Amino acid sequence: MKYCVKANNKGSIVVVDNSTNYSLFIARNQDISCFNPRFETPFPAWDTPMLVTARDLNEYPRGSFKVERHKQYTEVGAGLGEFVSYAVQRCIRPVIVIDPVDYGNLYAMIKYARYCLELPGKMKQRLEVLSKRCRNMLNRKVRHIRKTLDQAIADMPELEGSSDVVVDSVGAVGCNDEFLVLDLEKRLLRSNGTLLTHC
Repeated sequence: MKYCVKANNKGSIVVVDNSTNYSLFIARNQDISCFNPRFETPFPAWDTPMLVTARDLNEYPRGSFKVERHKQYTEVGAGLGEFVSYAVQRCIRPVIVIDPVDYGNLYAMIKYARYCLELPGKMKQRLEVLSKRCRNMLNRKVRHIRKTLDQAIADMPELEGSSDVVVDSVGAVGCNDEFLVLDLEKRLLRSNGTLLTHC
């Protein structure tokens, strides 16, 4: 069987993809703080798995709400955050996403959880929201670069100076040096570009 379902000692249901070792953690109680399921994915550079976040737009850096049609937007470490879904509805150009996560795999796991597990109604609603975000990540209005930020810049030098706006809601992975991350993100910007970050 592709998925293994078990309970952990924190009261969550854990769905594990046996072929990729991706894990989806879903709280079973009705506490509203638990309505965000959590993904963990293998990340060879770390001893611990990579966390995939699902931030709503109000959790993003200030200024992320103002999206201009003709500008080139890039989000670093987007995970399942809302910004990309928000931006693709308003932009002419494809939004660039730099994130090593496999969105097709996340989408399949969310679909499995929604239709095959007994979950509270609000959790199913939240999974539906995340499912829509996954679909947006997989459509042609998103250019998904499945690499870490440093890998993307090293392998694709054309990314340097390509974006009007770079958004990072503490999503860059693979580098623990905050100043190096900021330097790499600034390299993505055009000369008059804007970096929106919590750092």
